[in-house]
Amino acid sequence: MTITKTYSRVCVVGAGPIGLFTTLLLAQAGIDVTVFEREDAIVQSPRAMGYFDVTQAEFRKAGMLDEIREAGLVNDQGLKWRRPRDGGILAGLPGGPDPSHYPIQLGQDVVGEIILKRLAEFPNVEVNFGHEVVHLEEIDVDGTVVTRYAGGREHTSQYLVGADGGKSTVRKLAGIKLEGFTWEDFQMMALNIEYDLFSFGWAPGNAVVGDDVWGIVAKIGKGNLWRVAFGIPTAGLDPEVPFDEERERARAQEMLAKLLPGPTDQARIDKISLYRLRQLCADTFVRGRIALAGVAAHLTSPVGGLGLTTGLLDAALLGRTLKQVILESAPFTLLKSYGETRRDVFQNVTNPSAIFHTRLLTGTDAEAVAQREEFLDKVNKLDFGYLKKIGEMYEKITSTRDD
Repeated sequence: MTITKTYSRVCVVGAGPIGLFTTLLLAQAGIDVTVFEREDAIVQSPRAMGYFDVTQAEFRKAGMLDEIREAGLVNDQGLKWRRPRDGGILAGLPGGPDPSHYPIQLGQDVVGEIILKRLAEFPNVEVNFGHEVVHLEEIDVDGTVVTRYAGGREHTSQYLVGADGGKSTVRKLAGIKLEGFTWEDFQMMALNIEYDLFSFGWAPGNAVVGDDVWGIVAKIGKGNLWRVAFGIPTAGLDPEVPFDEERERARAQEMLAKLLPGPTDQARIDKISLYRLRQLCADTFVRGRIALAGVAAHLTSPVGGLGLTTGLLDAALLGRTLKQVILESAPFTLLKSYGETRRDVFQNVTNPSAIFHTRLLTGTDAEAVAQREEFLDKVNKLDFGYLKKIGEMYEKITSTRDD
């Protein structure tokens, strides 16, 4: 088999929003980057789709916020907590007076396509789909990383970014371990559906809270799609039985009837996925010249909406760090500092926030129920001291506010 050998300053494995955003930041600095993605195109499956003010700030710096805002839905109505089925409001957190703080709701695939279109303008960037990494080694002699891909491609780079998702091959090949736990009582089913929830008075962002039914329901962009994600008790799932889309669609229709108002049998399921919820973090984000970012470095419950946010902010700091090391003669140890900084953010901000909000939505024990009732009461009373405390933790999620 003929081996094709190529080179670039930076190699990025993974063409999701984290990998592509890292690539864009490096390309804008004039650094040559090669991207390799296992799939044949940008992944379309249901994933996180909220972009908050800290993320929008990074998009603004990269000159792409207007395009994201134009494509997405700006949620000026805040978040509503509702009862299942009838949608009765339990509590509501308004959007606030500052439009710059309104979240933008847009599918990751659309954000990826927007970035990909931008990258096509840079001759110093090459994006390769259908390339699965199968081998990785760091060469100490000349300070490079070599990756090999199924089909006969070998690529050498000074630095390697692993942004290849929760099952990251880069993380595994680099010998980096995950630490944490899996939520054992339930799995999450995520759907994209066509259904007119606006006609029933639902807001663009909703959390459904019931005794045995819970979920997140949010509008995706400006089209006709909504994201519905809800828990499926693991007691009803056999881990030995492979995923069967027809069976899961039938199960999803049953759950939609419990969650949403109206004739839910008329809701068209566009896409569906079933996955475990995990609170896992890599024991290190950096090993030598290899750096992890996004879900390759940390996995978290989507309840609370900080997984994607944390990943994009990883990309923001990693892009800045590699620029300083490569172009500005910053010490190589700065890369290690990136890893320590972002790992600390996950451990002390993202992870506890996700655990808090997941238990808030899913917990059935007396302590969790009491905590949920207190939370909903504080929201309804707009207890600014209580809400400010939660918000102050959220502010610590960014590491590049000074840029």
